[in-house]
Amino acid sequence: MARRTSHLDDIQDQFAGIDVDAIISRRRGERRREISEILSRVKFSYVESTRDARFAEAFEEAVDEMLVRPGESPDEAGYEAPREGRPVWAKPEGFIFFVTGESGAGKTFMIRRYLERSEVFQPIVLKEGTIDPVVSVRAPSPCTLQRLGLRILRAMGDNPKVDLAENRVWERITRLARARRVKLIHIDEAQHLARTLKSVNEQQAVANALKDLAEQDGWPISFVPSGIPLTNVISQVDPQIERRSFYFTMPSLDMEKQGDRRIVEVVLEALARRKAGLDLDGSLGPGFVDRIAHAANYQVGRCAQIVRFAIHAALKRDHGVLARQDFVEAYRQHSQARGLDQFNVFDAEHWQNLEPGTFIIPEEDD
Repeated sequence: MARRTSHLDDIQDQFAGIDVDAIISRRRGERRREISEILSRVKFSYVESTRDARFAEAFEEAVDEMLVRPGESPDEAGYEAPREGRPVWAKPEGFIFFVTGESGAGKTFMIRRYLERSEVFQPIVLKEGTIDPVVSVRAPSPCTLQRLGLRILRAMGDNPKVDLAENRVWERITRLARARRVKLIHIDEAQHLARTLKSVNEQQAVANALKDLAEQDGWPISFVPSGIPLTNVISQVDPQIERRSFYFTMPSLDMEKQGDRRIVEVVLEALARRKAGLDLDGSLGPGFVDRIAHAANYQVGRCAQIVRFAIHAALKRDHGVLARQDFVEAYRQHSQARGLDQFNVFDAEHWQNLEPGTFIIPEEDD
């Protein structure tokens, strides 16, 4: 029988290895190139906070459970677990660690940074080759188990057919994860999968896929689904998933708490001074961080994004100072607030009355 091909098989990448961004960059003026370089430092920097330590501690507790193994000595009842053919109750299991927070909380950056910097999950270099125990993927939208599975396979270095049946996809993940010695799969934007759980059959299919990998003999896999709070719905589809799950929530900033207030202050200081080389203007007084947090819907990741947009405006002015007017201009550019400064969080007198994180265009009758 002839081998079936997909509609993507005939696509050839004749420009592999060509850095188009570098070519475009060289065509721009020197100042524009300099601005892009500074913004790169700002965007891809990370400002640590107390939440990082809390996450690390919670995650290490889950890893404790992942590494529990049947003992070789007799238990209290006098039973000695055999070296081979262990009973079902004696086998190790994977865990499911849910990380949730509102959009812009900074979940993805925090998780990936932790996994990349964690000595525990670094690649294992052996004479036989290199083992990477962690795979990270972004759930597609719309998401099905088949599409998600294909992404996981590709992240493990496989090249599956796009029309591979769902059950075959997950069977292949089971075999390939063991062959590649993958222990942990991070699924970002996991709420896309949660949104597909509309029928009992769909719920059970997700439950079976996760359970099969977490419980498989000899090589259980652990999962880290991250996303908005809707992601937690995945844990409710089956009691067996819920019992082996851990949960870490990233709450919104509370500017009445000194610790949360300090987070925004540190983000502003670190990105503007240390990464962009800008001084802070006197117009950014002690209360200005409240406006930043309000505009960011009280999410840490969005705070960093807003500061970056303001830094961009300051770099265009080229005065070496980050000022309030840069935040005003950045908000105009990114919220459609130009000409309607009464709705601009950084310009309006009664900014506390504006809805956090959004810009609302008034109706004509208003």
